[in-house]
Amino acid sequence: MKTESAWFEKYNAAVLETNWTRLKGQIQAAESAIHDRQRGLFVDHGGSLEERDAMANALQGLRLLEEDVWHWKSQQN
Repeated sequence: MKTESAWFEKYNAAVLETNWTRLKGQIQAAESAIHDRQRGLFVDHGGSLEERDAMANALQGLRLLEEDVWHWKSQQN
């Protein structure tokens, strides 16, 4: 698996997860993969502007998804 696509595959898994109880873990895995890739790009000064923008957008989307999880959990109590 290419490093560039590893974070995107984790992101897709989170976005496509339909089980609310597993979603938090999927979000955390995606965030971790994105941060790992960002650290790698910082060290080797690689990657494209498009990938960097895509990662920033993905992190924003994951934050919104995490808010949805929080809202869902608060309604379960």
